[in-house]
Amino acid sequence: MIAVRMGSGEGRGEPRENMKKAGRKPADELRPEYKRSDFGVLVRGKYAARVSEASNVVVLEPEVARAFPNDHAVNEVLLQLLRDR
Repeated sequence: MIAVRMGSGEGRGEPRENMKKAGRKPADELRPEYKRSDFGVLVRGKYAARVSEASNVVVLEPEVARAFPNDHAVNEVLLQLLRDR
C-alpha cells in the first residue's frame, strides 16, 4: 500500500498545532476501576518497525500532485515506467 500526502513545501519541520480537543483529561490518568499494575510493562514504539515495513509514504510536490487525479493514475504511470525499463 502506498499513501500519498500532498505537501505544500511550506512549513516543513515546523511543529504543528495540537489537534487534541480542549478539556480532555491528561493521558496518564486511569479510571478508578483500573490499576497500573494490571497492565504489565509498557514499551514505547513496540510495533513501529512492523508498521514502517508494511507501509510506504510518498510526499508529492504540489505541481506533481495536480497532474494526477487520484492514486490509481499515479500507479498506472509508475507501472508503465517499470514495464518500459
